Amino acid sequence: MNAYVVGAGVSACVGYPVGSDLLDAIDRYVRESDAHPDYWEDWDALQRWLQNNSNPTIVQAHRTGNIEHLFTALDLVAELRDAALLRVARRDRAARTRHGTDQATTKAAEEADDFDNEIRDEMRHRRTLFLALQDYFLWKHSEDHADSAGPSTNSRRAYPHRQDVGLSAPGRQ
Repeated sequence: MNAYVVGAGVSACVGYPVGSDLLDAIDRYVRESDAHPDYWEDWDALQRWLQNNSNPTIVQAHRTGNIEHLFTALDLVAELRDAALLRVARRDRAARTRHGTDQATTKAAEEADDFDNEIRDEMRHRRTLFLALQDYFLWKHSEDHADSAGPSTNSRRAYPHRQDVGLSAPGRQ
């Protein structure tokens, strides 16, 4: 049995961008393709939002082009939104067991609504980025499938049979 441990950039040799180049590759795909009319306008808004953002985390993630860091920041916003909604639901359930609503439930609901309004852009742009990422990889995989009979796939087929002796397990050659 063979086990292969590969790094994140292993797919670069077959034409896939590494993480720091993925955002640019998606941007080119979105701008050059007409297969995604449902978020074309949102993509331009996302680009403007990234370029003019006041959140230093978003600015730095965009500056480095690291899509994983962008998703991490935007996923945190989504997680905080879910936590705020859960807090409202728990307070509401507790109030109902006391046969009514209370001020804590009302306050939690107002805070959740305020937070929703504050993060509206983050949630919309997170969705746009996710759709573009999904479309990019669907396109990239369809291109691979279309090219799978050609000679360019020989490197992918041969990969498991190649070894870098310098990276082999200790005691094995």
